[in-house]
Amino acid sequence: MLCLQNDRKRPKQIRSQVIFHSILDASVKILLDHSGRHFTTNNVAHVAGISIGSLYQYFSSKEAILMYLAKSYFGEQDAYIVNYLKSMNVPIASDRKKLGENIIDNFYHFIFQQPQISRLLFDYAHKLGVYAELRDLTANTVQKIYDFILQQPYRDWE
Repeated sequence: MLCLQNDRKRPKQIRSQVIFHSILDASVKILLDHSGRHFTTNNVAHVAGISIGSLYQYFSSKEAILMYLAKSYFGEQDAYIVNYLKSMNVPIASDRKKLGENIIDNFYHFIFQQPQISRLLFDYAHKLGVYAELRDLTANTVQKIYDFILQQPYRDWE
């Protein structure tokens, strides 16, 4: 089983934060430009303009980089949906079907803002054998949507 927890240090100083984010930016660039074919720690370090040793100070493997990117991306997705749900002004006699359609439309709006990232994260996670872990990252968001819809008063289901 792969270790998906990143046990490496987190950047505290500005210089370290710059290096850390250059690793993430380089990773996204490689994933987008080459559909993940050249996604190796050596290539990430090269594109980021850092040594491989510097990369390994922050990430133990390419899988750790991928999971960090996925957690960040799907964390943003979750925050986007939660903020949308909080901002909704749901009338007392709301129609759950329409409510659900609006929420799902908003959910997909987020995904389609960056469709290549969503697809690549899932495709590459499948290749690395960590698809289930990545899929589980989205389950919490879906559960929040479901709970929100069920908490709303309703007229009918039609």
